[in-house]
Amino acid sequence: MFFWVFLLACSSAQGQWFAGGTVGIATLTGDGSTVVDSSRTSIALYKPQNGFAFQLFAGRHIREYFSVQANFGSNRNAVTFTGLNIAAGKEDSFEQSRTLQQNSGGIDGMIYFQPRSSRFRPYVSGGAGLIRLDSSARTLLIRKGNPSLSAESFAATKPYWRTAVGLDVQLRGKWRFRYSFWETVSSNPLSSQLRPQGKALFLNFLNQFGLVREF
Repeated sequence: MFFWVFLLACSSAQGQWFAGGTVGIATLTGDGSTVVDSSRTSIALYKPQNGFAFQLFAGRHIREYFSVQANFGSNRNAVTFTGLNIAAGKEDSFEQSRTLQQNSGGIDGMIYFQPRSSRFRPYVSGGAGLIRLDSSARTLLIRKGNPSLSAESFAATKPYWRTAVGLDVQLRGKWRFRYSFWETVSSNPLSSQLRPQGKALFLNFLNQFGLVREF
């Protein structure tokens, strides 16, 4: 549906096409959960590390201050899962390193604060799409007792909403430098793997730099 909205917007207006790409750092939010009662103490959490990310995009300047773009992005992060359960004087615990691969695609609307003729064009944007997440276990760092481990591998496809702020800077000819800071929000497939389960949303922050070519 987002693809058809993008095509309709582009075909219904006289504008200028553009395409480009950015690279940078992806920062993910963690989550954790704790249950303490008279019979047990259970703690579960995951801790992500920063990873490499890139975005490819193509779009159209539809009005002087408004543009639409389609995008594909990917980032890879390392994640550590930790679990602890103490019941009847027995401890079951583990720590496991995992890989996390995310691929996403969607449509964004962009509002600029300066006309196209300006050298500096700050913007804000918002959009929606789908994100595919795949995670695989790497190394079982610590294991005590008989803990309930997360799945060896799991995957999920979720809708997302994201917002961004950025800046396009005029270079030579039809080239522009782009800086963007994205915040992507979706439900959390990692939290559902924790025992006990977490409840936080899944936030992905992208800090990226790249180039835009206008046609």
